[in-house]
Amino acid sequence: PVLTITAPSSGTMLERGAPATFAGTATDAEDGSLATSIHWTSDLEGALGTGASVSSSALRSGSHTITAAVTDSAGKQVTTSITVIVNASPTVTITAPIHGTVFSPGAAIGFSATASDPEDGTITSAIVWTSSLESGPLGSGGAISVSTLRSGTHAITAAVTDTNGKRTTTQITVVVNAAPTVAISAPATGATYEHRAAVTCTATANDT
Repeated sequence: PVLTITAPSSGTMLERGAPATFAGTATDAEDGSLATSIHWTSDLEGALGTGASVSSSALRSGSHTITAAVTDSAGKQVTTSITVIVNASPTVTITAPIHGTVFSPGAAIGFSATASDPEDGTITSAIVWTSSLESGPLGSGGAISVSTLRSGTHAITAAVTDTNGKRTTTQITVVVNAAPTVAISAPATGATYEHRAAVTCTATANDT
């Protein structure tokens, strides 16, 4: 028989717990199509099922050699294999500051987060922080302090990548905004006026 695995391609990375579908074709010069007789196995899980397509959501984390095998009516068997990697995505959670918090320019803003991965364990030290208004990273790790954010609304992203290259991000918004200033230029403090005299009040106001 002639046997071909059509999906997925070898080297594909699959999410742990998500349905993984394997498909193939099999033909034989004497028997015709043998697709319904394809037997699928994983070197880590054993038998996965039989047919032109099988699906499993129970593959454990790790590198799986997926083998498809088919036998014709005269007993001739062929096999073919691919490798897939099952890897869960990491999780990352920003714990401070609270989404939408307003800070003054130059204030030291503390950002903190935690990150974990089913395969790698705690990966908080691998967190990378960025801002939508600043170029380059703000820092890395579970806790950083930044006092150089420009005025504006910053989308702050915490990103983490596991050892297999799966990347997860989470985001909050912080606002950097200076308080306005106002100064009264007239009248002078303590000035005295006649009853019913016109009193002119003037002031200036500025905002960064």
